[in-house]
Amino acid sequence: MVGAAGGPGAPQEAHPLPLVARSEGFCVKGYEKPFSLVLLDLDDFKKVNDTQGHHEGDQLLKEVAQYLVAHVRQGDLVGRWGGEEFALLLPRTQGEEAMQVAERIRQGLKGLGITGSLGVAVYEGDLKDLFQRADRALYLAKERGKDRVERSL
Repeated sequence: MVGAAGGPGAPQEAHPLPLVARSEGFCVKGYEKPFSLVLLDLDDFKKVNDTQGHHEGDQLLKEVAQYLVAHVRQGDLVGRWGGEEFALLLPRTQGEEAMQVAERIRQGLKGLGITGSLGVAVYEGDLKDLFQRADRALYLAKERGKDRVERSL
């Protein structure tokens, strides 16, 4: 499920991510500025569960989700993608601006005592391709040492 950022950290109605992404795709086809997808994976999250217990791990996931909703821009959408992964849908946002949002999120996670690797992709007409490119960029961030942002080419 996805929460919309409607103000300073106020989650709004939840929407299934693919439905929202399809809606954004239709807006793009209607000649609005494209949107971007950011995939976030919390680095070494398994260590949190292993050393501090699953209750603490679950609490950290909640804190990260609250942080993300509170620190994205109004209109951006945040969802838990699975496990320790989150997805951010950034309407009317292209490459460099999406990279700046992702970098700001990456820096802010450190205040929660965890780091994250992020992959960024801009919608180019195919949703499946968008998710695959964001996932490849995320993998590249992990491969290059974690705690970084990478953009799909």
